[in-house]
Amino acid sequence: MIQRCALTLTAAGLMAGCGGVVSSEPQRGEIVGAIYGDMESVVSVPDTVRVDQSFPVSIRTFFGCNVEPGRTETETTRLHATITPYMNWRYSSSCPDHGIGNDLRQIYVRFDRAGTGEITVTGLDRISWPPHEPPGDTVRVYRTVRVVRSK
Repeated sequence: MIQRCALTLTAAGLMAGCGGVVSSEPQRGEIVGAIYGDMESVVSVPDTVRVDQSFPVSIRTFFGCNVEPGRTETETTRLHATITPYMNWRYSSSCPDHGIGNDLRQIYVRFDRAGTGEITVTGLDRISWPPHEPPGDTVRVYRTVRVVRSK
């Protein structure tokens, strides 16, 4: 813990005072992941999959010195899957470089019937810094797969 103190010069002389306690721990949080970039290559799925067999959905998310990949939320109903990747952020003065890298996530989805499967990936179009500032705009990337019965 760090205690914040100040010296003040007044007509009566020099006064010292200490204020509230400030934590030395970095700030932390979770935000929706940034999936900006070439939207044609950010999300990829197979052309054809089989009923009741899991298949990979690849999502390229971005991170930096203060932002790392987090959990992924997936919801599947009939022939529709919604995927939302998250990022964990921390603010620390020991990490001044805000360089950006990317993370290729593979999430497995399964559809229980034949037809056209729809996949929606929701993310942000950019990373705002610090993350508690207004985030980037929400972007959705849509993909379809042909779901066929097993022979």
